[in-house]
Amino acid sequence: MFFKDYSMDLLKYLSGQTKKNYLKIAFLLLLAYSCSSDSERDIVEQPVIEQIKVFSFSQQYAYVNDEIQIIGENFINDKSKVEVYLDNISADVISISENNITIKIPEGTTMFPSLNIVITNANITYDNPFTKIAILDNTKNKWIKISNNFESVYTIRNFNAIGKEEIYFALQESSGLFKGKKSFNGGAFISALTYSFYREGAFFLDQKGGGYSLILGYLFYKSKDGESTLIHDFTQNSSWNLGFFVDDVGKNFIVAMSEGRIFKSIDSGKTFEKVHENDPTEYEFEAFFALSQDQAWLAGYTYPNATDNYFPAKILYLKEDGNWYNESIRIEIKEGNYEYIKKIHFVDTTTGYAIARIYNSLTDEEKYVIIKSETKGDTWEIIHESNQKIEDFTFKNKDFGWFISGNNIFKTVNGGMTWELDYTNDTECKGILYNEDILWVIANENILKHYF
Repeated sequence: MFFKDYSMDLLKYLSGQTKKNYLKIAFLLLLAYSCSSDSERDIVEQPVIEQIKVFSFSQQYAYVNDEIQIIGENFINDKSKVEVYLDNISADVISISENNITIKIPEGTTMFPSLNIVITNANITYDNPFTKIAILDNTKNKWIKISNNFESVYTIRNFNAIGKEEIYFALQESSGLFKGKKSFNGGAFISALTYSFYREGAFFLDQKGGGYSLILGYLFYKSKDGESTLIHDFTQNSSWNLGFFVDDVGKNFIVAMSEGRIFKSIDSGKTFEKVHENDPTEYEFEAFFALSQDQAWLAGYTYPNATDNYFPAKILYLKEDGNWYNESIRIEIKEGNYEYIKKIHFVDTTTGYAIARIYNSLTDEEKYVIIKSETKGDTWEIIHESNQKIEDFTFKNKDFGWFISGNNIFKTVNGGMTWELDYTNDTECKGILYNEDILWVIANENILKHYF
């Protein structure tokens, strides 16, 4: 405005001059208005560049069409200015606030899609390293295969779950060390746990993110932040670890040793009482399972001796009356038979299943059988026989179940009365688990999943 006022005064002054000064007047007016235009351009406001940081996704996995959140800071609260892409596929922006963007997972993404956020007038940075989300295929009633680097699995132990897509297990890649593994994003990524042990050992993860382990006679608890606490030392008993039970609140414990020594705590492990002891020269237990602090089962085999020609499987179990009972399970009474229960599992307080190997020393023949009890473990009957090794089994309930043998997965829908081939994998299957409408199979080089 200063230059405009000045130019008007200048015009009045020059108007009194002669016509020969017209060119000078025009030049001065042009100069004045030019200065005014430059000044107005100088005071136009420049856009502010927002500094935005992206921290993570709100969860480790999702399915197509799920709504998830992207966590960050200083987001612009106007979704019309925000674009989000997964694998260069546009994702619908549902809402936005200062600290998160809610999007809908689009179809067509890879398992670990790249993330790209575009916001007008913003400089966006991502945490380094930025953890990608796993987009899982949860199509029902088909077998889904996820590759992994398990090249030669010897066996799987402690296969369990703590959530719908959260599993853990102990993997033995040779006849030596078991290594703890976990996946909290549906098997998309397998990571190592700090738990490792030889044949004698077990571990259990809790819902708080911590875990218990029984290794070399020591019972530990490791919190979510990694702090380890010794709960009890059982090494003075000269026992081999077998397994343990702990309830959801960490109050009641059952600790079982392979010789049949049983220890119990009802005060969160502050004190333990030995509640049972067997003669360890007669038999040994290989399998352990507990439904609660009131029901537990140990199963194994009888030690051969020179005077016997038949060696039945053995069971030690806690009944709801509070007493422990020793019994022989005579699976197939035949001279020369050596019966050895490898795994045991009860689907409810009454119905249980077990896998046993039967070897005949006279004929040098072996077979595997699945046996079933509908009497809490008091009596058992054979429901399936195979000349091939039965590696593992799992049940949804007392009627629906599966077992794995070699590359094959078999299923029953009538409590084991009949079995049919469900799926044949291209590598050997080593562990199987049913949890929350998902059937999991760990195999060499891959994980198989089936959603129901």
